[in-house]
Amino acid sequence: TYPLRPSLRFSIGKLEARSESDAGMAFDGQYWHYLDKWLFANSRLALYLEDKSMVGEVMMDAKEILEKFLSVNNNGTPQGLHWKLNTDMSPIVSLGRPRPSSDAVSAYVVYNVIEQTAKKLGYTKHSLEKEIEALRQVALQYSHAQLQIPNPLLVDPLGWGLNMWELQWLGPLEDKEHVKHRFCSFKDRAMDVSQAGGLPFRLYGAVLGGLLSEDMPTFKMAKSIVNDIESKLNTDSNADQGAISKVHGLFSINRVMFCSTIDPWAFSRQPHEELLDFFVSPIESKS
Repeated sequence: TYPLRPSLRFSIGKLEARSESDAGMAFDGQYWHYLDKWLFANSRLALYLEDKSMVGEVMMDAKEILEKFLSVNNNGTPQGLHWKLNTDMSPIVSLGRPRPSSDAVSAYVVYNVIEQTAKKLGYTKHSLEKEIEALRQVALQYSHAQLQIPNPLLVDPLGWGLNMWELQWLGPLEDKEHVKHRFCSFKDRAMDVSQAGGLPFRLYGAVLGGLLSEDMPTFKMAKSIVNDIESKLNTDSNADQGAISKVHGLFSINRVMFCSTIDPWAFSRQPHEELLDFFVSPIESKS
């Protein structure tokens, strides 16, 4: 059966929780960067199964989730996305009002993917056009310098992989290629196996991004890492598990992330999915 509505509460399994969550990640809550990936995964499942009713359920969930996470000003203009809410989806007072952030970029991608999946499967009962436009406004307020000029000293493997995943859908093409070239220049740092430590899932996120880069040198480097780890796992099932992973119970996420690198189809932009207008002036309005 399809999962329950977010209004009935999801939990990501934090060991501690309270009615008013914290401003960090110690206590349980509704985290945007998990929920949007959950929506994306269910959209891909609907596409794989060619299930029109499922994509309709995904669309309704997407509407309900954004209604809670999107912050607007007194005029109704979108201002940002809450990166985290309480478990009942109420705002966390200590976090204050959200500002435009990278969450809006991934949201803009995910909601467009859901909309285009619905069209592909012939689902016409509902649409996410209103939500997509709201997210587009927030995404375009977010500083594009974060994407265009990554700081080599601050390259986070998982964040780099996420950016490479998003870039598949961000256009126009000429601007996309320019930004991608800049990001690929940091591939050695992002996919540095020696820095994986006890959190290999972060490395796998970078590797997944490398596989989706559409840049041959970056792809070959990522594929080589996958082949090497897969070879080691064939002789030692715990080859990629560090002490930190075992202590914090990250074994499962490591395995899931690694399996995604073996077959990244679900994370790839599909033939029916169009490039999105993104690398434009933040004040440019949609005609």
